[in-house]
Amino acid sequence: MKRFLCLALCCALMLPVAGLASGVDVSSLDDTALEALLDAVLAERLARREFASFLLEQGEYRIGVDVPAGAFRVVHEGLSYITDITVYDSPGDSYGSFYGQVARQGEGFSVSDEIGRLVLSDGGVLKVTSGSARFFADAGGVRFE
Repeated sequence: MKRFLCLALCCALMLPVAGLASGVDVSSLDDTALEALLDAVLAERLARREFASFLLEQGEYRIGVDVPAGAFRVVHEGLSYITDITVYDSPGDSYGSFYGQVARQGEGFSVSDEIGRLVLSDGGVLKVTSGSARFFADAGGVRFE
C-alpha cells in the first residue's frame, strides 16, 4: 500500500512538468489577449537587458515595451542637425507632456546638444519625429563613463 501511495504521489508531481513541456497554446487567444501577451513578453525581454545607453532613430516607441521606463540623459547623435522628441503620457494623448529638441554640437543653434534629465513613465509613448538621439541611463546627476 505504501509503495502504491508513493508511486501515485510521484506521478502527481510529474504531471505539471509534462504540461509545461507542451509550451504555450496561443491559437485559442483572441487578438486583444494575444497583443497583451506580446506586450508582456516584450516588456520582460526589455527588463532583462543590461545597457548603458540606447540609440533611437525617427519613430514612435512604447515606453516600458519598446524602450525602458526611467530617467535618462538625452544627447543628439547622427547626421541630422536637430532631433525633435515628444513624450505622451498615454497612447491616445493629443498633447505631449514633454517636447524638446537636441541639436548637433557646434552648429550655432540656440538649442542645446543634450537634455539633462528626461523621465519616461511606463505606459507612455515616446516620439522621435526627426533625427536621432542617444539615451543614457541617468544616475541622479552622476555620470558613469
